[in-house]
Amino acid sequence: MMTNYPVTPVRLSKNDLELIDYLIKRGEFKNRSEFIRFAIKLTLIKFIEKIASESFMNNSNSPVTQKDLEYFKKMAKEFESLIMRK
Repeated sequence: MMTNYPVTPVRLSKNDLELIDYLIKRGEFKNRSEFIRFAIKLTLIKFIEKIASESFMNNSNSPVTQKDLEYFKKMAKEFESLIMRK
């Protein structure tokens, strides 16, 4: 099933591309786009988790709302299922 995603050009080093291509050849990812989406989701989840934990540990006015946390949980579940397919 092909989903229409907005196109965002990305510049990567030759070494990074070679490593990504190696993972693709091993069958870890279908193509570069799949790897990049995977890497971005992982990074976003890590930052959301970091921001949420810092906000609640400091008992400050959290920039992360309950809706944000629910979205994070949903994304984490989707990400886990993606990892389990690998």
